[in-house]
Amino acid sequence: MKKTIQLLLIAFLISSCISIPKETVELSKAVGIDLKGLHTSHRNVVIIYYQKIKDNIDIFIKDVYAPYVINFVLKKELSSYKNGQESIFKALNDAAQKNTIATTEKATNDMQDFLSAANRQIKKKTDELMNPITTQETELLLKIDQAYQNTMYANSTLTAYLSSIRKVKATQREALSMIGLKGIDSLVTTKLLQLSEGVKEAIQRGKEIDTKSDNALDQIKEITDEIKKLTQKNK
Repeated sequence: MKKTIQLLLIAFLISSCISIPKETVELSKAVGIDLKGLHTSHRNVVIIYYQKIKDNIDIFIKDVYAPYVINFVLKKELSSYKNGQESIFKALNDAAQKNTIATTEKATNDMQDFLSAANRQIKKKTDELMNPITTQETELLLKIDQAYQNTMYANSTLTAYLSSIRKVKATQREALSMIGLKGIDSLVTTKLLQLSEGVKEAIQRGKEIDTKSDNALDQIKEITDEIKKLTQKNK
């Protein structure tokens, strides 16, 4: 309500100094169309950048984290097998040597359990990294939508009192600043670009991790924490 009053006050002040030409309606329509185009462009830019971030996280999960999880579990299973304990290797060995229905079913069930457990762990890590990104994208798109809706409403009010394209542009900038749209370009092209590049650089370092090494878990955690920190920084 306060912003609406301010806009009407500005309109009143402008109307007291200038006359209203017949071209005002055409100008208002033209600016309105421009705003709709800008709105669509801003949304598309945000979506494209966030998709790049999600793609990089997918690469990290598939190329680094998933192989690490599978290798880690198989190491434990192999150690159990060598110590004469139940393991997926023992089940497979029994199925190969004995070739009975019971041993075959056990080997199949153990394999399914192994894959299910690995997929749960991989999904957990994926959600841990993806959910903040998805939430941030949704929030930013909502802010952009609201800002443009407010601006288009303001435009329909203000342009009725303008007498030239120059004054349309000047008053439009004032409206953008007042309503909160001013700075959206900077937000998209600067902060979002920094987030995208930051995640990309972290993923590149993550791809160099030896998933079979003893310190792989610590290195993966370091990359994961860095990605989450970048997300929080750009909220």
